[in-house]
Amino acid sequence: MLRITDDAAAGADWPPGLPAATRLVRSARVDVALITPVQAPVSLTLDRHVLLFPLTHGRARIDRAGGAAEELRLQAGTAVHAPPRSDVRLSADPPAETIVLAPAADMLAAVGARTGAGPAEPALRSRGDPDPGVHALASELRRALLADSFSAVAYLHGVAEALILRVLCLASEQPLETRPHLGLAPAVLERVLKAIEDRLEDAPSVEELARAAKFSRSHFARAFRKATGLSPSVYIAQRRLCRARDLLVDTNMTIAQIAARTGYSSHGHLTAAFRAALGQTPTQYRTAGRGENPRAGPRSSAS
Repeated sequence: MLRITDDAAAGADWPPGLPAATRLVRSARVDVALITPVQAPVSLTLDRHVLLFPLTHGRARIDRAGGAAEELRLQAGTAVHAPPRSDVRLSADPPAETIVLAPAADMLAAVGARTGAGPAEPALRSRGDPDPGVHALASELRRALLADSFSAVAYLHGVAEALILRVLCLASEQPLETRPHLGLAPAVLERVLKAIEDRLEDAPSVEELARAAKFSRSHFARAFRKATGLSPSVYIAQRRLCRARDLLVDTNMTIAQIAARTGYSSHGHLTAAFRAALGQTPTQYRTAGRGENPRAGPRSSAS
């Protein structure tokens, strides 16, 4: 796990046992993390407000301190809020990449004051339909956490602040919604996502997925985007890249083997995808990931 600290004594107290691929930057203003629960669910209980920004479709459970538990389906482009000392549990089925922000109270108050819509904390409880701006800012945090040298933690602070401001501005413009409308019935969506996850090396076409959902191709594409915030092709590409990242860090498979296992036509195809998404080659990612996680132990060869 990569852990960069800027005045960590004032940051949130993060639990041990986070997944090896976690990126975490702690500071007095805001903690920023990229978490992917690969093998098992991840539980967080922080003394700050927590904002979850899923980058793909996933699940979460929030047990609010002194309140009822809530099971949530996560969508790219949306935000989920948990008050301080809530137990937040990110599911590993499917293992969705999630940006987690834990802003300090004074930062949250300062950003809320800029909206002119009153205190920030009540507005955080609003959740709406997927927003392209939210997804773009969360994706930029992901890119920076994975690829940047962290020479300027202030940049992460700036993007995180912009993301929180975007959420508060959206909340001030729309009514509260307890659940975004899903474009696919939960059972159908779960079946489609499992089909993708089981066949990443030879992913089903949009037409095959549409037939499995009993939709026309165009109707399915719209419904899938509504449910996940992403088109089917972009979702599949993200899942392939995420699987490739896990195999690079956790196994001794060659890059060519990983390319074949994750649906890329060649070593070069996988390298091009890494450069486009992360600004580095698979070899550079593997070296950095293993160097950043010296306690991970020996890697398996994976069958």
